[in-house]
Order: sequence, then structure tokens, then C-alpha cells
Amino acid sequence: MSRFGSLVRNLREQRGYTLNEFARKIGVSPGYLSNLETGKTHNIKLKILETLQEELGIHPLQSDEQRLEQRMQRISLLFQECMENNPSFAEHFLTQLEQSLELLKEA
Repeated sequence: MSRFGSLVRNLREQRGYTLNEFARKIGVSPGYLSNLETGKTHNIKLKILETLQEELGIHPLQSDEQRLEQRMQRISLLFQECMENNPSFAEHFLTQLEQSLELLKEA
């Protein structure tokens, strides 16, 4: 459950939710959500799991590769939206990303 909890925390933070905000959104106490994210909760109600799946796009039986593919698709959609709303920023961001990836490849 700790790996699942880490996934929940990472996705929650990526979407900009605080622990308290997200707990309220999914209908649990902040303490319960904290315990879930840190692996201290070993059981999860089906209703809460369904809510997490809906809110965060979590599918616990997905492989890491499937989750990566899902994240890449989401990034692509967000980037396309950014291109429409602020093309100069999107171009700058993409250039920086490409340069960073090239540096990593050389390291």
C-alpha cells in the first residue's frame, strides 16, 4: 500500500492540491489521507478507491509503463493547451526541456 500511497501523494501534488484540500474533495479526513499516502493505512474502501481513480486517474493494476504513457498523454494535452494560450512561453519551455534532456543524455 505504501507504493500506492506514494503514487496518490505524487499525483495530488502534481495537480496542486494540499493534503487538506484533497482530503475534503474526496470526502476523507486529512489524517486518513496522510496515513494512506505514507503507507500506514492498509485497507481502503472501494468508494474511496473509485474516487481516487476518478480524481487522479489512478488505476492500481496498471504497470509503471502504462502510468508513464498516461502521464505523457496528459502532458501532451496540457502542452497543446499552453501552445494555444501562450505560444511564446510554450516555445521557450519546450526549448528548455529539449536542452535539459540532451544534457541528461550526455551525463
